[in-house]
Amino acid sequence: MTPMTRRARRIARDDRGQAMIELALTLPLLLLLVFGIAQGGILFNHWIVLTEATRAGGRELSLGRAPSVNACDNATSRLRAAAFNLDQANINVSFTVSSSCTDLTAGSAATLRATYPCELTILGVDFAPGCTLVSQVTERVE
Repeated sequence: MTPMTRRARRIARDDRGQAMIELALTLPLLLLLVFGIAQGGILFNHWIVLTEATRAGGRELSLGRAPSVNACDNATSRLRAAAFNLDQANINVSFTVSSSCTDLTAGSAATLRATYPCELTILGVDFAPGCTLVSQVTERVE
């Protein structure tokens, strides 16, 4: 065996730097997983808050029947108060009522629908472009 062959075998068996290469190959996947879990948790929290706020606004709408009172404005205020940790400018609220918001009919159905844009950006990549959270509740007007 020549000295060059022995040296090549010794270099081939040397495992210095192996851990660094393994880390360089697996770290991006690990970061993607960790940040994905965190971003997914934030998105889930926004959905829960929007759903609960919509329920509170719908309940306010169903109980808001009174002369010369705009029940839709009261329901919107209640929804926004319940969703205090969401960006208020991005919450869109719409109503479906039997006649008008100032003249609700007892026993009729009133629907409140709220939308909120969601963001699922992980490490600069948007995994759900144009994503929107939607929550809707229909209540009987009391």
